[in-house]
Amino acid sequence: MIKVDEFVEEMENHWVNRLGNVSSEPLKLVWKNLFCCFSFYVDHHKLAPHQWTIAQPPTGTGKTQGTIVYCSMLAKKISKEDNPGVLIVTRLKDDANIIAEQINKLSGKDWALAYHSDVKKKIKLEDLQNYPFVVVTHRAYELALDYLGQEGTIQQTWPYFHNWQQDSRDLVVIDEALDIVEHSKAGLEGLRQTLAAIPQSIRQKFPLEIQALESVIDLLNTLETESKINKVSEHMILNKLIAEKNLPDFTALREAMRKEVNYDHQILKSDNQEKRRLSQLHDNRIKSLHTIFQSWVYYARCDFQPSLNTARLLVPKGVKGAVVLDATARSNVLYELFDDAFVTNPPSDARSYKKVTLHVSTGNKVGKRFMRNNANELSRKLIGELNSKINKGRKVFICCHKDVEPILTSHETTFEMKTGHWNSIDGSNEWRDCDTAVIFGLPYRPDTWTANVFMACKGPQTTKWLQNGEQRQWKKYQDIRKALKNGQIITNIVQAINRVRCRRVIDNEGNCPETEVYILLPHDKIAKEILKGIKKNMPGIKVKNWDFEGARKKVKRSNHELAFIKYIQNMEIGKQAIGTVKQILGIPQSSFERLIGKTKDETTQLYIAMKEAGTSYISNGAGRGNRAFILKV
Repeated sequence: MIKVDEFVEEMENHWVNRLGNVSSEPLKLVWKNLFCCFSFYVDHHKLAPHQWTIAQPPTGTGKTQGTIVYCSMLAKKISKEDNPGVLIVTRLKDDANIIAEQINKLSGKDWALAYHSDVKKKIKLEDLQNYPFVVVTHRAYELALDYLGQEGTIQQTWPYFHNWQQDSRDLVVIDEALDIVEHSKAGLEGLRQTLAAIPQSIRQKFPLEIQALESVIDLLNTLETESKINKVSEHMILNKLIAEKNLPDFTALREAMRKEVNYDHQILKSDNQEKRRLSQLHDNRIKSLHTIFQSWVYYARCDFQPSLNTARLLVPKGVKGAVVLDATARSNVLYELFDDAFVTNPPSDARSYKKVTLHVSTGNKVGKRFMRNNANELSRKLIGELNSKINKGRKVFICCHKDVEPILTSHETTFEMKTGHWNSIDGSNEWRDCDTAVIFGLPYRPDTWTANVFMACKGPQTTKWLQNGEQRQWKKYQDIRKALKNGQIITNIVQAINRVRCRRVIDNEGNCPETEVYILLPHDKIAKEILKGIKKNMPGIKVKNWDFEGARKKVKRSNHELAFIKYIQNMEIGKQAIGTVKQILGIPQSSFERLIGKTKDETTQLYIAMKEAGTSYISNGAGRGNRAFILKV
């Protein structure tokens, strides 16, 4: 087997001579810690407990490269038949490809394979067991966990990922945090829509299922009325909605819906795609309802809609664990709730952020709904402010809410602006050359998220626990729901900041290039908690007050094509009326007509971008009867 000194020596050679980075003694300790986490499972797999080891190598210290080097050394030192087998789980398909290619290149053997949707037609699931090293995406792995915990006949992909020759893989490496809680919600309006979509022929075949669906709609109506009278937004429902012996067969109903409602060959292709989208939506609702009937449940008014909610861990008991490489693990309270998680302490002094300056403005409204509704004015103020502060030629990454991104893109800047939105930036290296990061809006999750996570790990709580923060003390936390919420926000912010060049180590003290960060935070109490978390994860960072009021000078909006492209990239699957798109983006009529012309010209950037995004411009009818829209499939 591999020895720790051999790994550290090989890692240093790779880090310095191949990648052109700088080594240090603290970095070597990080790599030693990484090796110990890996070798624990490889050397003691049969006797290893069913735990998940959470390693915390700081950002920019080579956790992914260390995984690549370790696997390449296994390939060079151990025969294929005796190899322990490794499954690697990473964020993106491109990352999976790169990791597999690098392992093969360093080892000189084609033993590593990236498996994802782009290669499914070329490679069969059954063939994965012939590769010592398999790399998959987070989404694929989460689905495998989901299926492993489900009843029914859905084909499980878990065994195909884990099987290696006649046994299972000794080591699973998960790059960045994995979502191990499945959230199920049955909202009143959504259930009404699904019930209306079920044809009479199916209703006659599944009377018990339809009756159960109708009873939940009636229950939600009643709960909504009572909650308004009592002025409460959450409360537990003590008894199961349906006794186990009377539980309807929702699996059969879902199958019938997929077969009989999904597709109609007699209508337009665009309408077929819309039907497929709606069919998936209805299927997800029925699946959530099935889970709710089988578990504890509570009522909550979420996003202005009454709903029933439950959640469950996607990690079945008895399943072998993994090594999770999460640089921000110290802020993720979920690991403290997850009994099977063992969090290691990261080596100190491997990173220093004293060359990073964080400019902070507090007292701002930064939630998704407010920023979406005021995107035009807020974006104008931000760009005006940045234009006055940032020199020409600088590269700036702005992380914002999804609905704000197209509006932001339409403004003219004195610097090179690059944008990204929450839930699509983790693990990406797209902005690593940017010298400035801007956090424009915070990624708040629904209030139900914190309740779901805690009860999925620790079991159902009381109505008092849901409604009163003083009832939610857990270990060192006065209110565990607030701790979960703040921890998740801190984790996301630190991940976003470290998308830019401060992630790089440039000297043996662990420093990074000079980097500027601007952030808008809410009122002072929450801001203090968030700043405390940022400082903890980025030791040495300098903090300055940012007197953000927004430049009064008018900022031009002329990048209409880029804004339109960003809009279609972020657009959900389905239809959007052209008039709505024009209004949201604030594009003048003459400019909009030119853009529509480009959507039909195969030589234009817009046409190519629309094709890559799976969108098309559809126009039905003529004159006043014309109905034009953008379709995304």
